Amino acid sequence: MWMEMTIASGLLLVGFTFLFFRVATRMIPPAESCIDWLDEFSMASYRPMANLLNESDYEFLAAQPGYEPAIARRLRRERRAIFQSYLMEMARDFHRLLGAARIAMVYAPDDQSALASELFRLRVRFYGALIGVEVRYAMNALGLGKVDASAALGLLESMYRHAITVVPVAQEAV
Repeated sequence: MWMEMTIASGLLLVGFTFLFFRVATRMIPPAESCIDWLDEFSMASYRPMANLLNESDYEFLAAQPGYEPAIARRLRRERRAIFQSYLMEMARDFHRLLGAARIAMVYAPDDQSALASELFRLRVRFYGALIGVEVRYAMNALGLGKVDASAALGLLESMYRHAITVVPVAQEAV
């Protein structure tokens, strides 16, 4: 019994480490483009993500004449790929916002150590939330549970608010 628990714990640790590094090493854009990009960012672009894996669409589809299970399987596969694209874009956007905030902190006229600490905590929380989404996504692929990315989206929005708060202050100082 003890041996099985040790093996299961080890596998869980390996899986968590894999997911952490997968999230932490997503493509990070060049720092120079982060501040210019900030004006183009919009949280609204993530709204469709909330309903991509919603089961009610498949129930509606199944009630239609001419329905075949292959149609639902193909739609699920396509929507899962789109959801993964959203997750990758969310990680990229988070890193861009983080980069903009870091650049702005360098040029800010006053000490930004409190903000730097907050950004670090926000980054760790975001990675944890993204790992949680990835785990729920994998469980959902097995037919277990729902995928909810609202925590990760909330942290992305929080990072956006931090970035837009510090960038104008730094631009005035330059």
